[in-house]
Amino acid sequence: MRKDYNSGMRIIEIFESLQGEGIWLGVPSWFVRLAGCNLACAWCDTPYARDAAAGTAHTVAQVLDLAHAARPQHVVITGGEPTLAGEELIALCAGLWRIGKVVTVESNATMFIDCNPQLMSLSPKSEAWHADVLAAYVQRGYCVQVKVVVRDAAEACAAAQRLLSLAIPRERLFLMPVAHTREEHVCAATWLAPLCGELGVRLALRAQALLWNGMRGR
Repeated sequence: MRKDYNSGMRIIEIFESLQGEGIWLGVPSWFVRLAGCNLACAWCDTPYARDAAAGTAHTVAQVLDLAHAARPQHVVITGGEPTLAGEELIALCAGLWRIGKVVTVESNATMFIDCNPQLMSLSPKSEAWHADVLAAYVQRGYCVQVKVVVRDAAEACAAAQRLLSLAIPRERLFLMPVAHTREEHVCAATWLAPLCGELGVRLALRAQALLWNGMRGR
């Protein structure tokens, strides 16, 4: 973890759009995509954000200046993997709180960083499931939603079993299809939607795929 957050975090892209997933689906939001990830998922829909050296360096103060001028109240810090930014992420979330923004941090739940957003959106992977990290966010009293990407019915059933063991309300537990495009989403939903009904967890629609067919920056 870096000590001097004024040295700059690397940002891949900043854009306005609608939140595409989870409990705030459809909310106008300002997205900050950080560079670098500690996983290499084969189905990742943002592989261009994996390289920690990619993008452009911004200080926390610079990002806050941009956020202050942004129209949406909601800010989504995503990646890559935002928790790799460590103290910079903590400082950014605190600064966004101060200027009246509503913050979501999207993470793969491999690390606990006490960044204190209004919503911690966790997407653990079946091959990198850190129960201790999930528990840490819950025990700290965070508002947490958990979205698990699944490729088939077997993965969905295994993921639902894990989700339902968490001390998190069911309305914040989601199964999400692997879907980069509109066609892939519709195809996956034909089997995942009824299965979510059987399993007792929510289907996470991916509005970015349905509305913009996987277009970058939307």
